[in-house]
Amino acid sequence: MKKIVLLLIVMLLPALVRGSLVISEVLYDPITSEAGGEFVELYNPTPEDINVGGWVLATESSQTDVVFPANTLIRANSYFLVADAGWSTGKDNASWPDADYEEAITLGNTDAGVALKNGTTTIDAVGWGNPSNISAGLFEGSPVDHVAPGHALVRNNPTTETHNNTLDFVEAVPTPKNSESQALENSTSSRQIAIALTVAGSLPHIVSAGITDDNSLEGGSQIVPTPGLMRNITINATVSDQDGNTQIVNVTAFFDGQTVLLQKKQNINTTDARYEGTVFIPYFQQPGNYTVTYTTEDSTSYIATSNITVTIAPLLAFAVDASNISFAASPNNESTILGDKELGTQSLPTLSNYGNVPLDIGLRGTDLSGPSTIPVENIDYTLSANDFSSELSGSLSKTMATIPLNLGPGWDASNELAFRIRVPAGILPGSYNGNIMIAAVSR
Repeated sequence: MKKIVLLLIVMLLPALVRGSLVISEVLYDPITSEAGGEFVELYNPTPEDINVGGWVLATESSQTDVVFPANTLIRANSYFLVADAGWSTGKDNASWPDADYEEAITLGNTDAGVALKNGTTTIDAVGWGNPSNISAGLFEGSPVDHVAPGHALVRNNPTTETHNNTLDFVEAVPTPKNSESQALENSTSSRQIAIALTVAGSLPHIVSAGITDDNSLEGGSQIVPTPGLMRNITINATVSDQDGNTQIVNVTAFFDGQTVLLQKKQNINTTDARYEGTVFIPYFQQPGNYTVTYTTEDSTSYIATSNITVTIAPLLAFAVDASNISFAASPNNESTILGDKELGTQSLPTLSNYGNVPLDIGLRGTDLSGPSTIPVENIDYTLSANDFSSELSGSLSKTMATIPLNLGPGWDASNELAFRIRVPAGILPGSYNGNIMIAAVSR
């Protein structure tokens, strides 16, 4: 049994011995410049430095296209970058490393190859294209197919050599490496150790999140503001922590500039708990979709977040502080009720936008009935600073007329609303009554 084991070791040893230098990458068709953009990358997979002084790179252009200077060393387990003269400014990518050696080199773009030679001995070679058009000695086995401009021929593994270009090389994005790009991971003198670590504990998790929904028939969460008032909206979240819900230290929600700290309302079980809070939505909150971001943190500072979408519905609403107005005038004269911008002064009518969208105003009226009849056209209105000659002025009719007020939403979205009655000659004295109808009109 011992003899068999020893025999196996002897048989395996040759497979562990690495060969000489290899060509590990070639860029023969750069994008930026054919003069200054080409390179040949070499790799020394052996544990010894190799002196390549006097060695050459042979190409279709010349058997001595590149001649390495005397005492040029390629370190053990290291790369060596040979590039065209002018590489520092001609390379396709400015972040690529400097060349270890620059010399004018000509690599054909079609049916060509390059060989590393020590005297008459070919150390390694790689060719591309039709083998019948490539000079002998410039490829091994079968040449590789042409690659796209700007792509390189890259050796699958710089530590192995099948002596067949088709098997050893693939097309890839160039990654040139020089002598400072050590390849310790490919060295027989290096090893890697895998590390595994299990960190105790668990992350918090937002199981669900929600907010008051005013229209469950629509998708998502729909909120309808309250005309003229601030509305309190309840938001909630169910949060879980496998280490126990006592590990949850805070749950917050962020909505349109409001950060709300949610309070625990219920322990659902040992891991889950329900939290609630309140956000405030003014009546003039702009309609549209909003994101509510929920965040939970546990005692170990782990954080989890979750988002829901909330839709603020458009609200068309208004208020007028005057429920009735009283005029006093004699025939062939007029009487005026002026308006202001202060809600609550009922003797001075005010129109306010109590919704969240700009609005126009619709007005119509009735004849005034009494001992005789005063036609509705004798009642004038204005929505422009009590100026009855403005563009926002006119006379009422029995048909609703739209006044393009464009009154925007907001706390101070108010406007004067003034009326004037003209009493015709011959009208009998007495009490007269009628109505003015006001409507909000969406723009």
